[in-house]
Amino acid sequence: GVWSLIFTKEKSIEYHFITIDGILASEIVEGFGFDSEPIRIGPCPEKTFDALARKIRHIGPAEEMKMAAEIYAFLTDIAIQQVVRNPGKKYSAAVERALVIMQKDFSDAQLGVTQIAYQLNIDRSVFSRLFKDETDLTPKEYLDGLRLQKVLCLLKDNDLSLKAIAGKCGFANANYMSKVIVKKMQTRP
Repeated sequence: GVWSLIFTKEKSIEYHFITIDGILASEIVEGFGFDSEPIRIGPCPEKTFDALARKIRHIGPAEEMKMAAEIYAFLTDIAIQQVVRNPGKKYSAAVERALVIMQKDFSDAQLGVTQIAYQLNIDRSVFSRLFKDETDLTPKEYLDGLRLQKVLCLLKDNDLSLKAIAGKCGFANANYMSKVIVKKMQTRP
């Protein structure tokens, strides 16, 4: 991250920027559902940026996976905030309720699209289409993203087994969790 200071008459404002480059940069940005316009997510997460800036100066092969996990978790959090808190975008009552259910219960391995649709008292196919139309993500993609964010946090801060992490994050088993990580991050846990 590069950062700049802009001085005004009253105080300085610090800006942090994230640059994503490489052959998958477009896919990463598109995959998170980010617009080409700046995203307003509220107060700058200065501690996160400062920690990442310190770590990136001393990154080696061993730290690369942990750093990728932290950045993925950070970008996932921004994407979730964009979906949930975007003041310019209104969601139907069903989608808003589904977002709340998923955020609250994502660690339950029994929670899936069918169970969410049942709680909303609407047909699974109708719910899936509505959710995709309003958020540009399928309910499964959104739920897996929430779960993956938690997995990555646990992988970087814990010595738990993959099976234990999968259980804490709502994945039915470690094999499926690993498949999701490989698909989203192009690396093994």
